Amino acid sequence: MTNLSIKFCCVSLEQLAMEAPFSPELSKTKAAESEEKLKICWPILIYMVVCHLLAVCCVVKMFVGQRPMMITYLWTIVLWFISGLGITAGAHRLWSHRSYKAGKVMRGILMIFTSIANQGTVLKWVRDHRVHHLYSDTPADPHNSQRGFFFSHVGWLLTQTPEKVSECLKKVTTNDLMNDGFLTLQSVPYGVCIDFWGESLMNAFLLAGAFRYCFVLHATWAVNSVVHRWGVRPYDQSAFTTENPFVAFFALGEGWHNWHHAFEWDYATSEMGVWQQYNPTKAFIDFMCWLGLAWGRRRANPKGWDHMKERLSRKLGPSYKIVEVKRGVPLFRYRETKLVKES
Repeated sequence: MTNLSIKFCCVSLEQLAMEAPFSPELSKTKAAESEEKLKICWPILIYMVVCHLLAVCCVVKMFVGQRPMMITYLWTIVLWFISGLGITAGAHRLWSHRSYKAGKVMRGILMIFTSIANQGTVLKWVRDHRVHHLYSDTPADPHNSQRGFFFSHVGWLLTQTPEKVSECLKKVTTNDLMNDGFLTLQSVPYGVCIDFWGESLMNAFLLAGAFRYCFVLHATWAVNSVVHRWGVRPYDQSAFTTENPFVAFFALGEGWHNWHHAFEWDYATSEMGVWQQYNPTKAFIDFMCWLGLAWGRRRANPKGWDHMKERLSRKLGPSYKIVEVKRGVPLFRYRETKLVKES
């Protein structure tokens, strides 16, 4: 199953990456984990500590002193979706995987959204993510889940890049993005609260700025940590990646991760439609395609999964049967797959 998954999920990355063969020493076991001692990156650590202290101050301000206006809460939710879509529809599905095409207007919008999310440059985000797919959950994975939950969630950002990761980062190219002039835009969105409805500078900065920023950070990080640990594995049971509705909600549809790693070129990153599996990023891309601002969506469903099952059945032989069942409620359905040995 592992070889099968690699063939399916590396199709587009092989076109975007330089030669980066899967090395035998990068096995998915803790025994193969590098003994290299990680060094703390103090500037990033201090920055993250300050951001999270400000987010905690915001929580306190919700109950003590001059509380934020209700419209500021609503604007924070809007910014959650805006910055979240910058990562999911922009940095991830458009620029990392090239799973659909977008015109100048949409690329400009997504670049602004991504700048609001403030998760580093798109080029660095893309390079890290492409290496993650090529060496998922191995010592060469930038946020290898086998180093522990904390490391895959945020620790990888707080430490200097391990040597194996650095070597693999050099093998991956982002040359396909160098001609995109929208990758330098910046924005300061929390000023809207002050200019349009008279929110105090402190409340606007803490709620729509620091708190929302930390919230989106953890939603993104949960895709690297939570869904590599908790959830079902219907499409590739040999992988660490899972289907996690909880993460899908907060990360705007990015929690259907077992499907994504099996079919990483699928722009939807989920098997089912938006009314079955919560995926506002897919709905956003579909709407932009309807407006004519994006096109060329690449989709694996349903033939990709059918072909994978057929190949798995041939590999296992007639003594095994693949049993599938859909569970969950509308918007948060997921598939469970079991291999049953027939008597």
